[in-house]
Amino acid sequence: MEGFLNKVSDFIFSNYPENSDELCIVLPNRRAGLFLKKFLAEKSKKPIWSPQIFPIEDFIWELSGLQKADQAEQLFIFYSVYHECEKEKAESFELFCKWAPTLLNDFNEADAYLADINQLFGNLSDIRTIENWSLNGESLTDFQKQYLQFWSSIGKWYKLYREKLLKNNFQFESLARTFV
Repeated sequence: MEGFLNKVSDFIFSNYPENSDELCIVLPNRRAGLFLKKFLAEKSKKPIWSPQIFPIEDFIWELSGLQKADQAEQLFIFYSVYHECEKEKAESFELFCKWAPTLLNDFNEADAYLADINQLFGNLSDIRTIENWSLNGESLTDFQKQYLQFWSSIGKWYKLYREKLLKNNFQFESLARTFV
């Protein structure tokens, strides 16, 4: 990688000696940006304004115009959605915090892979229903009913959660990519 970055710094000095500050360079990670800055500093014979150098993740956030919601913000926003939907059936925030980070991670992955959310969570709900189906015609226990209700609610929670994030100008990581 250093060979490539060294060549990039040579290219910048040979093609943009006086206006390198007008460039925007996107690299795979922050470390590559540090090395490029190091090469630029070593080759410069006078003080220069550095080009804008972004790791790709930061560049995507810059283009999206959205703020990245940290995990605590995501949990609070998601809990408000969950509590709105489930009302008196909603678990305490303490219990919610035990399973919600996993679900938020699943939301993030679903968006990263540009999954059809209705189909994804609908299929998961159907799979859970089939798993709890009884050939003997036995009725479901209260626990099984709550379990199936949980799986059938995830798609609705996701949609409301996403709407609430957007309303507050927040996004989670992979969702920002869909706005670029």
